[in-house]
Amino acid sequence: MEYTIIKEAHEQMAALAKKHFVAVVACSGGKDSLCCLDLAVKHFKRVIPVFMFLVPDLRFDEERLSIIKDRWGLKILHYPHLLLFKAYENSIYCKKSIRMAKFLKEFGLNEIYKAIMHDTGANLIINGAKETDSLWRKTKYFKFYTMDNVIYPLKKWRKNDVLAYLQMNGIPVPASSGHQSTGVDLSTPSLLWMHDNYPDDFAKMERYFPFIGAVVKRREWHGVK
Repeated sequence: MEYTIIKEAHEQMAALAKKHFVAVVACSGGKDSLCCLDLAVKHFKRVIPVFMFLVPDLRFDEERLSIIKDRWGLKILHYPHLLLFKAYENSIYCKKSIRMAKFLKEFGLNEIYKAIMHDTGANLIINGAKETDSLWRKTKYFKFYTMDNVIYPLKKWRKNDVLAYLQMNGIPVPASSGHQSTGVDLSTPSLLWMHDNYPDDFAKMERYFPFIGAVVKRREWHGVK
């Protein structure tokens, strides 16, 4: 018997598809976004996956995104991630630029979404964020990152619901970076994982964030992971 929560997601997608011809799906390449993408493809006439990169052209990202091209045959659009703006704004692993920080302070996730909708002509974005991802997601995320045309079909789902959906539909669980992160970020576990498993990608990241080598030295000298 189909999970009730999955059935409700299908019903939500079916209702939205009657009003929207095109749906944009925010695709990190992680399990939640693959789940959302599969739901969307089953209901909307046209689906546009959008990937938000921290650093462009990473091999790790391309490998994770390959399932979207192979399984659904969809072209993926690429946009910079909010974390990229915030990292430069707050000088994380890079030099501080007051002028740049002032400029980037005006950017938020809603501004990125507006640019995507402008470029694609779509007026609906599907995001795979869940309340169970973290306490911050549950208490803050859905409060600050809310737009009328951005929906969260997995908002009440748990990790096991997502895994069950992927298994039911024959979708492989993608590889993850670091202990908690599924994609590439600037946390110490993620950076160390990238350094050890994708050294070529780590070198690319150093071009944008020249001080990330500090996490490697900290591990070598002090055993900090």
